[in-house]
Amino acid sequence: MAKTLDFQIKAINNTLGKLSKEMKKAKRDTELAAGRAMTKAIRAGTPKSNLKDRKTKEGRVLKSGDLKRSIGRITKLRRAIYTYIGVRSGSGNRNSGYYAKYLEYGKPKQAPKPFFKKAAASGVPIVRSILINGAKVGLKKYKIQNEK
Repeated sequence: MAKTLDFQIKAINNTLGKLSKEMKKAKRDTELAAGRAMTKAIRAGTPKSNLKDRKTKEGRVLKSGDLKRSIGRITKLRRAIYTYIGVRSGSGNRNSGYYAKYLEYGKPKQAPKPFFKKAAASGVPIVRSILINGAKVGLKKYKIQNEK
């Protein structure tokens, strides 16, 4: 009787071990799909400059649409559990959106023109449905693989 119980416990542990691997893959794939949808929604709500290409005081060349192109998945975050979508800026980004904070919150002589929260809120229903469907698909795949 003890050997049978021990065998069943090992089988359950093996199954749970597989579940974590399958669900991690499903979670990652679903998060990437949801991130792409959120990026698309935020880019759609981001204003595009009507000015022509120009140079800043620092010597950077700003092109029309740089802010829109700078929105995306933020990588290089240490120990990040979640997928972060935002404005990528800094020396490593070609399309630097460093001026997004000025546009969102304003400057002393410039009124704020908030766009990010409104654009992100427009993408929430789509992202929510992608995440729910991704979880369902991941569980179905696991169930099909383990019925064999």
